[in-house]
Amino acid sequence: MLSTDNYTYSILKYRHSQLLDEQLNVGILVYFPETNSFIFKHSSNLKRVKAIYNNVSDKVILHYLKQIDRKLKNLDTQSNLFNNYNVKEKFNEFIHKELIATDASVLQFSKVFNGIRYNETQENVIDFLLVSYFSEYTSPKIIHSTIVDSVSDRFINKLASRFDLEKLEKEKKLFKDYKIKNETGKSYIFDYAWQNGTLNLVKPIDFNLKTSRGIEDKAHKHLGLFIDLQNEAEEQNLRYDLLVSRPKERSFYKDYDHALKLLELPKRLKIIEEEGIDRYSKKAIKALS
Repeated sequence: MLSTDNYTYSILKYRHSQLLDEQLNVGILVYFPETNSFIFKHSSNLKRVKAIYNNVSDKVILHYLKQIDRKLKNLDTQSNLFNNYNVKEKFNEFIHKELIATDASVLQFSKVFNGIRYNETQENVIDFLLVSYFSEYTSPKIIHSTIVDSVSDRFINKLASRFDLEKLEKEKKLFKDYKIKNETGKSYIFDYAWQNGTLNLVKPIDFNLKTSRGIEDKAHKHLGLFIDLQNEAEEQNLRYDLLVSRPKERSFYKDYDHALKLLELPKRLKIIEEEGIDRYSKKAIKALS
């Protein structure tokens, strides 16, 4: 029998500038009515935020994150306080009255979203939401996957075996956490960038997901991103190099192949699958020598 339990969630955002409406995702709060439970996930590594905003105090942000975590852990779901809110119907009111008041800090929860899970565990739902909302700004470790790290590490470790990486960075041949802005001024971070006629921006994408819908949604999200950044690629002579990992489950290979076809559509983009990363690294080493 197909289970279609609902869930409700809100994205916790770091709001750097209220005037400019600059925001980055740093956490997510999910409420599962059928078990009357909350799950709160946030990044313990704020490297992405600090890479964009040099004057950010990670200690202040971590203080707020721990405060939210503590309030939720101490919450008695059987108490009158909890029941009076009817959280399923007034999730937004609960968040702003009990966790973070509106406009009270640099951290703010987004509007409330609703979802349906079809025979999926709560863990699968959380993994899907983290992949959907945090692939741009947070460490891949937050989504419990080592593959994204491994494809990126394989590339940079090959370079490190031949070069002094700090020297390459000083010579502006290699860049770490390279930032690029679109026409509206929104920033996106790429793990590395290296010079070879064009400036090649390196981004790992993990398609080793648990659902075909997750693979499809991730492909659509990145397709939109790279179409949006096409003008920047032309004007700044950039190329987007995607280091991608395939699903472990063979049943998802068709979805993976479709995802690659979609990502091949934008101009000035190169896809490097796992088996081609060593060759790609050798080309980079030759270019940087």
